[in-house]
Amino acid sequence: MLDPEDELFDRKLANHLVSLYYKSSEQEEQEMLVSQPCLTAFSLYFIVVQLLFCSNVSSIKQCFVL
Repeated sequence: MLDPEDELFDRKLANHLVSLYYKSSEQEEQEMLVSQPCLTAFSLYFIVVQLLFCSNVSSIKQCFVL
């Protein structure tokens, strides 16, 4: 099967294929942002887990060293 030479069709097809995968820098930034409630919940979860696992540690400061 041969592809007929049609520059306009090829250009439209190429633009369509690129648009399926291309993300602008603004779209990438929005995807990377975490909502405030989500960040708060994660932070609280991290603190609670650290406190639970570090209940046997004599100095609580030792728990939070990453």
